Amino acid sequence: MTWSLSLLVSDACNLDCSYCYQRRPVRGRTMDWSVAREAAEAVLRWSGGDCKLSFSGGEVLLAEDLLRRTVAFVEAERPRDATIPYTLTTNGTLLDDAMLGFLVDHDFELQISFDGVREAQDLRGKNTFEVLNRLIGRIQNTYPEFWKNRVAVGVTLTVSTIPFISRSIQYFIENSVEHVEIQPVVTWQRWDAASERELVRQVDQILEMSERHWRRIHKLPVGFLRPRKPPDPFLPRPPIACGACAGTGLTVDVEGRAWGCQLFASSIQQLPPLGRSVADALDLGDIRDPAIDGRLAALPRAGLDQPVLWALDKKSSSYSRCSDCRHLAACHICPASTVHIPSNEDPLKIADFPCAFSRITLDAAAEFARFTPIDRLLTGLDDLKEPMRRLEKVLPSTKGA
Repeated sequence: MTWSLSLLVSDACNLDCSYCYQRRPVRGRTMDWSVAREAAEAVLRWSGGDCKLSFSGGEVLLAEDLLRRTVAFVEAERPRDATIPYTLTTNGTLLDDAMLGFLVDHDFELQISFDGVREAQDLRGKNTFEVLNRLIGRIQNTYPEFWKNRVAVGVTLTVSTIPFISRSIQYFIENSVEHVEIQPVVTWQRWDAASERELVRQVDQILEMSERHWRRIHKLPVGFLRPRKPPDPFLPRPPIACGACAGTGLTVDVEGRAWGCQLFASSIQQLPPLGRSVADALDLGDIRDPAIDGRLAALPRAGLDQPVLWALDKKSSSYSRCSDCRHLAACHICPASTVHIPSNEDPLKIADFPCAFSRITLDAAAEFARFTPIDRLLTGLDDLKEPMRRLEKVLPSTKGA
């Protein structure tokens, strides 16, 4: 069982993104070393070294010294036969050559928050496009293998940036970005029919350029078009929509408070009443408190009492009930988007923007799969091997019939 630890090493950021879920004045704090050490010790103890460690914020590179010290500690304390995967999420504007070399040396997975062409990126941070444009060129030239295998671009889609998303993907393709993950922002966005038509138009353009790119070099940078592993038909549907209360993952904030998920950490944001209820359930207390072991063990049960976290088959948007949607098995919508719907008191309501994004991109993925049926078929056959072996055990034998 793999554990995960996410350290929110800073609640400050050097950019002012209007859509950020941290809706309160930034206090500019960074995590104390004693907190990072206690959190790392706890997860190494619980996991026996089978764990992964991620660093995020705020902007994590505002706490560069803490990051280096934490990695050195984990490397010294981990079991000799354990390899700890590291992940860092950054807006990239503070990523210099020395830190880049450190990330390469320790085989980090690096996600750069970068929304694409200048018009889109300006909405995240004015005058940052050129900084990131130079950064990706520097990584490609200095560490080509790291760039190819360990670097992804994370695009946070808002209604305001929808008109630029296909041009942004074209920019990434032209600049040899290997992995682009696009997700709608979890905070609420006003949604209407005109926005949906524009999203359909943009995704159609992305599909078309991705097909051309695939024909040329057989690469597919856009994450939502990649084949997904089908659900195992022999396993029951999980009652919870995500891993927020799995009991095998922690987010620790700068004060040392542990949470099941950072998107419900009330210490770094102002949550509406529906969100505060979930935050209370996912609040595990101080990482240095010995009683945290018991609260962590009780977390899965606590999550079942929070309808916001329930699986999608219990929910609905303005479009339809999720149980009636043909994409139900493949759909994932972050439960945090529910609590940010203005004045919403229904924990089973899905915001329309993420619902439309999921439906439209899953339609595009299905269309791309028809364009590459052999590749998808071979992937599907591999995924079905184990379920078929189990099916053989329960079906009547036909030998000798």
